[in-house]
Amino acid sequence: LGTDPDSRDESFFDVSLQASGTPGEDLLVIEFDRALYRTGVAISVQVSSDLEEWDEIARSEHSQPFAGEALVQETSLGPESSHIRVEDVLTETATGGRRFARLAFWQIAP
Repeated sequence: LGTDPDSRDESFFDVSLQASGTPGEDLLVIEFDRALYRTGVAISVQVSSDLEEWDEIARSEHSQPFAGEALVQETSLGPESSHIRVEDVLTETATGGRRFARLAFWQIAP
């Protein structure tokens, strides 16, 4: 993501509930910036309603575009980075009002 792994910096990461205008139809949204020159890394956006079982809704490997069932918007921040916005696939009503998101990272072969 282009940050120092030994330093706590929450400014690059934002999770929010986006209002759709229809009660009960709000979506969880996760936004973050990432460096495009990073290879050998996979990023998975995962969601859960109970913090026990996690479902992957979007994934990117080697800084390629995200794929998966979630709506993903990627905005260029220049030649070396982009801003990622991922919308959850389930609404507030469908999840009983409880929804959690996380990013998972792991090293992959180049």
